[in-house]
Amino acid sequence: MEIREWEAYKIKIKNSLVIIIIALCISAGIFYNQCENQKMPASIFPLQREVLEQVLSGSGLGWNAAEENTLREDHVLYVINNQEGQPVAEISSVGGNEKRILQINFLALKGTQANISQKDWEKAVRLATILYGGFKNENQVYKNFQETYDERVIIDRVPGYNPEFCERIRWENEIGGVNCFLGFGGQEKGGGLSKAQLVTIIFSQKPETGM
Repeated sequence: MEIREWEAYKIKIKNSLVIIIIALCISAGIFYNQCENQKMPASIFPLQREVLEQVLSGSGLGWNAAEENTLREDHVLYVINNQEGQPVAEISSVGGNEKRILQINFLALKGTQANISQKDWEKAVRLATILYGGFKNENQVYKNFQETYDERVIIDRVPGYNPEFCERIRWENEIGGVNCFLGFGGQEKGGGLSKAQLVTIIFSQKPETGM
């Protein structure tokens, strides 16, 4: 092979490699965007008992669905028990006309000070995230809560007389079109989250209205 032909061959190989690299980069970018845009499946509301029990079984909280109450055709409430058979929470879900609302209220156990231990807060928020669905991943809401708490938190006095809480701590943010709310009861003035109990989690999404 002559030198001129050899140089032309090397240029051809080099150009082919460049094209292959560009194609791989484009493919990787498309795959990354698809992963970024992929969302968790959204549960049908109101929640079906089978769906709730399946998510509870993998939550690591040791909870199970006990009593089921149909309040309206589009509104179901479940009483949640711990492993000792004690009620620890109520999970309420509303669905209809594209409206979806999930609310978890934590119940204080008799003889205890905490509705739910702080070490289980993340698990509880993750449970709500999975039940509601539509987020990027099951950790998105709790991570956002940790990252934006200081700028999004509202702390005020509990109106009226309440022997359990002296402050109300509220965090709220919109994530992926879903309004996410975490409510805490502060047991010491100025004590912050370290002296608070997680009281409620509310995720809601209302149908878009036309102009």
